[in-house]
This record gives sequence, structure tokens and C-alpha cells, in this order.
Amino acid sequence: MYILFENVELSLETRNQRRVRNELLKPLPTPGDELMARDFRAKYPGCNHRPTSVSLQYNCHGLTFAARRTAITDGESIQAILDDDGYVSVVEDGVEAGDIVVYSEDGDYSHSGIVTKIDPVGNAKVIWVLSKWGKAHEVIHRVHDCPYAGHPGTEIRFWRIVQ
Repeated sequence: MYILFENVELSLETRNQRRVRNELLKPLPTPGDELMARDFRAKYPGCNHRPTSVSLQYNCHGLTFAARRTAITDGESIQAILDDDGYVSVVEDGVEAGDIVVYSEDGDYSHSGIVTKIDPVGNAKVIWVLSKWGKAHEVIHRVHDCPYAGHPGTEIRFWRIVQ
């Protein structure tokens, strides 16, 4: 069971001083949460499943945009960060380590992560991402090898901060 402290959030703003809504949660993992993490490890064996614990202390967007300190759960705040903090869209062929990736499903932001490295494979590239999967743990994975990719209506976009 997870306890949400109503209206408790980290003071977080974009560079233009627009408030970023977020949630500070007290993690109380359930056996189901632990099973979900174990299932992820089994279903995605080619990924580097980091030894972080099951937690709602932060989510993928909190890892990407708030240094693992909180959960950013609404799309408007994610869009505000992208707009206000100097991010520009990058085509997949131009992605570099340090860029971010944002997954959206039917227009809603569903996942994000930080590009950690690019492996050249022939004429192609394999993009590796550090992200947090739901309530589970952090994972270093190929950009298309995660629970958030491959669904109809899913879009994957890359961003680079330039300011």
C-alpha cells in the first residue's frame, strides 16, 4: 500500500518560474509491486535492471527532470519543462548521450528517460536509456525494449537541452 500525503509536493519550477506539479509519496511496497518488478526482470532479460528498490518516492519523469526527488505525474508540467527549460526536439539519427526521450501514448506523456549511450551497429544505432519502470526499479534499456514502446498510438521523441 502507498500513502499519498495530500497536497505535499517539492517546490519545483521551470526555468521560467512556472510551477511544476509533483507528488511526494511515502513508499510502502506491496508484494504485488515486488512481483511486478520480478516480472519486468523476467520479461526483459536483455536490459540492465539496476539494484534500486520498488518505490513511489519518484517516477520516471522525476528521475528525468527532478533528480529522483519526486513524482511528476501530469502532462502539463512535463510540457512546461520542455517548453521553459530550453529543450529542442532531436531526430533519432542525431541523438547523443545526455539527451532525453519522452514516450507518449495517444498524446499523453507515459514515460521518460535519459539517453546513456549510443552503440553503433553497422549503419544503425542502438540507443540506451536510463529510466524507472512504474513502481518498480530503474532500468538501462534499449529505447524500444521496454513496457512503454511498441503499443499502437505510441510516439517516441528525443529532446536536448540547449540553454
